[in-house]
Amino acid sequence: MIELYQFQREAAASIAERFITYMDDAVIGGTAKSPRRVPFFQALSSLTASGKTVILADATAQVAGAMPVAPVVLWLSKGTVVVEQSYANLLPGGKYNHILGDFAVRALSEYDAIEVRESALPLVYFATVGTFNQKDKENGDRLIFKTDIDTAEQSTWDALKSRIDDHGNRRPLIVVYDEAHNLSDQQTDLLMELDPDGFLLASATMRLPQRLAREVDALRAAGKDDDWLVTSISPKAVADSGLVKSTVILGGYKSPMEETVSAMLVDMREAEADAAQYGLPGAPKAIYVCNTNM
Repeated sequence: MIELYQFQREAAASIAERFITYMDDAVIGGTAKSPRRVPFFQALSSLTASGKTVILADATAQVAGAMPVAPVVLWLSKGTVVVEQSYANLLPGGKYNHILGDFAVRALSEYDAIEVRESALPLVYFATVGTFNQKDKENGDRLIFKTDIDTAEQSTWDALKSRIDDHGNRRPLIVVYDEAHNLSDQQTDLLMELDPDGFLLASATMRLPQRLAREVDALRAAGKDDDWLVTSISPKAVADSGLVKSTVILGGYKSPMEETVSAMLVDMREAEADAAQYGLPGAPKAIYVCNTNM
């Protein structure tokens, strides 16, 4: 069973503590006639190979355990490979499942309003951001916007907006975004339609789209500074743990060739940038094993 490193435990605990505290004293935005709660925001800034998935899973588990109503978690990334890997690791039997704890783990295509209503468990749904975009939403071409199997009147997206449990409570929604430098304004607009309670974003090179930056500005105006908004992990702590390797072996995935090669190149550039930025010893090397059979 994988145990968290000290820096991973500390980062997860810091994120969870801030989230839990914020839920009791959230910043109110909007107008006097139409007030709204500004969602919690936390950026996890850490170099590649620091175990961001582990940290996010532990933080999410702690937050869920402190909530009076079991939340729904939407776990996203741009790349299919990243989502598939996180999904496999957090499934029952996966190497990180014990960190996430007592969650029901699903693909977003499996979203079931009845399960959300009747299950007492927190639920986490995995998807790529390519699962939804404005064009597909309007055309109804993607599964997420098609009619859900349990009702002829409600799409998965509309069901995700309501997410009512069997006591009539609206389940809190936490958006987890790995590789969050890929987050766009269009995606943020769609996610804001869901009225999320919080965003947990992870990236080695964080860049915020303007739409989300406006939400963060509202938090700053209320006194939340960068030390509160960002959980930063010391590169030295990661290097000392032995997680940074001079040779990385990436197992192949049966995915479209273009997508797989693109994801590999992004990972390689990030690793090279991390090594240059933090002065880590040795140039990163990679061995890629690909199965591009369709």
